[in-house]
Amino acid sequence: MSEETAVVRRTKSTNCAFCGKLVRRIKMYYRNGKYYCSKRCFKKMQEKLAKEKESEQAS
Repeated sequence: MSEETAVVRRTKSTNCAFCGKLVRRIKMYYRNGKYYCSKRCFKKMQEKLAKEKESEQAS
């Protein structure tokens, strides 16, 4: 393929957005545009983002 006809392929994240653990296809938990290894990691990430938002608004 030449550079002009190269196909752009999207790559999906293979690591959990919160803990960084390798995410297998069977156990993928996809929410809000990110992949997580479990529902627990998703909820912890939501809590973390909420705390950051609170501290940002308090400043």
